Amino acid sequence: MEYSNAFGRVLALDLGKRRIGLAVSDELGITAQGLPTLERTTIREDLARLSQLISEQDISLILMGNPLH
Repeated sequence: MEYSNAFGRVLALDLGKRRIGLAVSDELGITAQGLPTLERTTIREDLARLSQLISEQDISLILMGNPLH
């Protein structure tokens, strides 16, 4: 049986007012590992850091959590 992840690596975001929780899947999409929390500053800087992370980790899909607070 062959497994194929059509999306590649997934970056999961848990957005908060002060911090952004991050996790990234493995190349097969089977497991995910937490990454250091991103302390929010400005929208421009937050997006620049996320863009850098997306490039470094070769992310092909972003999954955003539904904020509850």
